[in-house]
Amino acid sequence: MLTREQQLVYCRNCTRQLFDRNQGILCTLTGAQATFQETCADFETNGPDEAELHMMQDAGLQMTEEASKNRRFVNYLIDSVCTVVFMFVFAIALGIFLGVVYPDALALFDYESRLFDYLLIFVAAVIYFTIFEANTGRTIGKYITGTKVVMEDGSEPRFKDIFIRSLCRHIPFDALSYLGSESNGWHDRYSNTKVVMVKRK
Repeated sequence: MLTREQQLVYCRNCTRQLFDRNQGILCTLTGAQATFQETCADFETNGPDEAELHMMQDAGLQMTEEASKNRRFVNYLIDSVCTVVFMFVFAIALGIFLGVVYPDALALFDYESRLFDYLLIFVAAVIYFTIFEANTGRTIGKYITGTKVVMEDGSEPRFKDIFIRSLCRHIPFDALSYLGSESNGWHDRYSNTKVVMVKRK
């Protein structure tokens, strides 16, 4: 019995594919996700034939394995530390910039405002995740654990997708969305992305 990811090895190379932002790759003949268990009778391609696709599956040439919850938790811990460090660097850079351009604004740093502190953390975290994932698909945590962000269909995410993903990280209780049976959290689902193991060489 093939997994969804193994079916997608066929679907990504089929001329009868249709991409849906919510469901991923669909078949134009059925309007639904693949249901075949061994081979697809309707498979049509201008690229690899079925024998080559089997070889691709066996050799692990596709990034088909999703990162486990444990690995993603390690990502979370590492990137949380990196985000705090980045926040301090960002705050210092912002302070220098304001000191040169608009010195009166430095008074904001003297007030004990939870709203200002949260805004600073929010902006720094969005910048951190967006810069790293939009350019490489990987944060520092993902480099260490050998994982990467891709779209649900396995394609490379666009800047807009990563930006939405970064914003959705701040949905209240987003971390708790991983406690269910699914390995993907809300910021994955709402941006139509997932985290996979890096392609083997």
